[in-house]
Amino acid sequence: MDMKQGISRRSFVVGTVGAGIASAGLLAGCGSASPTNSTTSIKWDMETEVLVVGAGGAGITAATAALDAGSQVLVIEKASVESKTGYGCTRSSGGNGCMISDVDAAVKYLNAQNLGFIDEAIERAWATAGTTMTKWLTDHKINFTLQKGYGPDFPNFPGASGLQAIQIADPVNPTTVRGGAYYLSTMIPYVTGKGGKLVTNTRATDIVRDASGAVIGINALQGDKKVAIHAKKAVILACGGFEGNAQMLFEYGRIYPMAGLAWPLNTGDGIKMCQAIGADLWHMNNVCSQGYGFQYPKIFELRTGINGAGWPAMSYVFINKLGNRFLCENPNKAGGPLGHRSYLDYDAWDTSNQQVNGAFRDTPFYSVFDSKVIAAGPIFKPSANSGIRAVDPADGGLSQEWSTDNAAEITAGYILKADTLEDLAKKINANSANEGFVMTGAALANTIATYNRNCAAGNDPQFGRPAVDAGKPNLVPLDKPPYYALRLMPSLYNTLGGPRKNAKSQILDTKGTVIPRLYATGAFGESAGQTYTIYGQNWSEILNFGRISGEAAAAEKAL
Repeated sequence: MDMKQGISRRSFVVGTVGAGIASAGLLAGCGSASPTNSTTSIKWDMETEVLVVGAGGAGITAATAALDAGSQVLVIEKASVESKTGYGCTRSSGGNGCMISDVDAAVKYLNAQNLGFIDEAIERAWATAGTTMTKWLTDHKINFTLQKGYGPDFPNFPGASGLQAIQIADPVNPTTVRGGAYYLSTMIPYVTGKGGKLVTNTRATDIVRDASGAVIGINALQGDKKVAIHAKKAVILACGGFEGNAQMLFEYGRIYPMAGLAWPLNTGDGIKMCQAIGADLWHMNNVCSQGYGFQYPKIFELRTGINGAGWPAMSYVFINKLGNRFLCENPNKAGGPLGHRSYLDYDAWDTSNQQVNGAFRDTPFYSVFDSKVIAAGPIFKPSANSGIRAVDPADGGLSQEWSTDNAAEITAGYILKADTLEDLAKKINANSANEGFVMTGAALANTIATYNRNCAAGNDPQFGRPAVDAGKPNLVPLDKPPYYALRLMPSLYNTLGGPRKNAKSQILDTKGTVIPRLYATGAFGESAGQTYTIYGQNWSEILNFGRISGEAAAAEKAL
């Protein structure tokens, strides 16, 4: 692969351009922004025809489409560490997508999801591209299989029959290599082998436009060094969402807090760059959730989390800040097929006068369990190619792994321990002092007593937790002290919001006008809003609008 931490000025044509170049700085909401900070000339450090920001699945797909159309392509990537298995949330993704067998039906399905708020032309472009998805994968030697029984998550939506799930899978190691890592490790060499360039350790900071308002490049940082990159045809932003930005999650999320799991370098840089030139935003409250997880204290000042709790023994319940159970803890519900929209289970608000701050009632929450869980094995098991574990520690990935006996986590205070439920409630409140917890020892003890009675009766009338799950006892009492508690929260792989785009993937300003030569793709403003409704919605966006944006950018006339 042709990857370098930086790039020499000889690697690309270096030059200057005429009067009127601008790095715009207006905020969204001010109408169509005009270029500002005009200079007489810019000395470009790099130059290409199509510039792609972000080397995840959408960026590499867009780069491939632009290269296939005959354009020169440069991809820049924020990550500082080179990786053979790629970048972004795609790297740890399973590789599930949806092909389209009936365009009209798929349009109806997407329109039902978006409640009619999205131009049908966008939905039709997405669906039409979906009909050629599998041919494109075959043409690029990407292995995939059909996933029977999967596709639309909501079978009652009109048009659900028009979607069929596929699984991108490594044909050699299908069970140990994630589909996303396989895709990127195949397609990145394709891009570089065809003459495309991929440069890591390069963080885009500003969109550069000429006097007419057309986008002509990007300002970026390579470490502390400022670089200006000229895009003679177009810029494609494939820089992901803001799952690594706590402030943006608070401002835009449907609930807060949530733990980001996959790519902590996605901190909303591209969204802020687009806001600065007057771009409109959409779907900012939609995310690709993934059940629930544990969030470590800050590592490298990035918010990181892990998911995949195995619960080696089933004597556990989920408790909110009032000391009550609030949903069915059954693992097949919390982390199974519905996991990508499971965050909606945690959006309740305590409307009583017990509320002491602006925290939601059920997030964060605690798993409360007894010593049977501790004795049975690790709560989280290592999975090197999944979620945050697939990210290099230098870029915010885990530098530690969960211990095999949970002892290190007890010592570190991640797992709280007490001889009585009353004392455990005190420790929970102290551990979450600023998160609105008003749990009393009596409330927690009463909740556990009720649950234990339900276990004895073999029936959970409160939340329908099944007595047996996957052939094993599932309603198991908490009856062997000491007791333990672990702080958890709903988790997400990626946010789905970003700049509003049209059917050609062109970014629009707040008046609905195209910002010339600027495109968006992937999770950077997905076309689907409201909630995650398709098995493989992320991949459908990657493969459909990734190709649309790359082909459209390549078709632009070079300035």
